[in-house]
Amino acid sequence: RGSSTFYVPMIDKPIQIDGKGSDPRWLQACYSTDFVNARDRKTKMPEDLSTSVGILADSDHLYVLFTCRETGIEKMLAKTEKNDGNVWEDDSCEIFIYPMNTDEKYYQVIVNTKGVFFDAKNLPIDNKYNFPGLQAKTSIHADFYQIEVAIPVRDFGPIQNGTSWKLHFARNRRGPGQGGYTIDGEDYHIPVNYRTAVFGSALLKNITFDEVEDQKIRHWNCDLNGKQTAF
Repeated sequence: RGSSTFYVPMIDKPIQIDGKGSDPRWLQACYSTDFVNARDRKTKMPEDLSTSVGILADSDHLYVLFTCRETGIEKMLAKTEKNDGNVWEDDSCEIFIYPMNTDEKYYQVIVNTKGVFFDAKNLPIDNKYNFPGLQAKTSIHADFYQIEVAIPVRDFGPIQNGTSWKLHFARNRRGPGQGGYTIDGEDYHIPVNYRTAVFGSALLKNITFDEVEDQKIRHWNCDLNGKQTAF
């Protein structure tokens, strides 16, 4: 999956979440349209249902923007009206975050087209877990809808330059048709198969190890914009 790594830009101020991706910084986000039918793992989404996901981050938040084309906007389901309900039964999008930390848990957020969300920690599922301050807003247009989410990651963050997690995304189509589509067609709940996401730029540049003393590195440092960051 090295060639499919998400390289996620870091920003220095929070995104203004409006459900439309209006913040101009979305122009610099990492994007993917690699959604594949999760059942057969090979059928790509048809063009008239094409789906993109954009990713940005600051030290305290992961930002995600879904843009989903839809031929049956008027048929979409959004029956769930309270957070932590059965949002996956609606037309919705899902975010999976696997920080690969010591407790080996991964986190899940599902948002329907009304901005109602479900958040949990897995596995086993802990649906009482909540991201404090999570924001989710949506907008519905003639032939597409958008879901914009800001997820606070204080519980397992912060996100720093060079942080490496695994991320996964899915789209659930319910009213106009039945189907689940995920990045690369991977299963929803096998976190080791999620794509790697690298945030910001690598801390260490490609350098040589020319200065050695007694078979040990004598002097090795790196700077980032004039600020020394590693020894």
